[in-house]
Amino acid sequence: MTNPTTVPGYLRPGQPQGGQTPLALLVPCRPCGRWHWHGAGTMEGPYYKPGDLTHRSAHCRRLAGSYEWIHVQAEPFDPRWMRNHRRVLSAVTEAYPWPA
Repeated sequence: MTNPTTVPGYLRPGQPQGGQTPLALLVPCRPCGRWHWHGAGTMEGPYYKPGDLTHRSAHCRRLAGSYEWIHVQAEPFDPRWMRNHRRVLSAVTEAYPWPA
């Protein structure tokens, strides 16, 4: 069994719906070069706060288990870290330093 990988996760609010603002936890995935989105509750009732460590499975189709743990960052997600590529939000590695 290999050691689980810990990666940073960034909270990002979505568009308000019915009086609630959905919140996502975006995680960079090195194997596929994309951001994986995990549900994180709402702005009014978030599942996580900065500094939390959460156990989540990667959504990566290229390499199952590319990460198991997400460390929620205090820094909010910055849209400049991604670009639209064939309707998939890809990482812009020049602007975002991938975790080691």
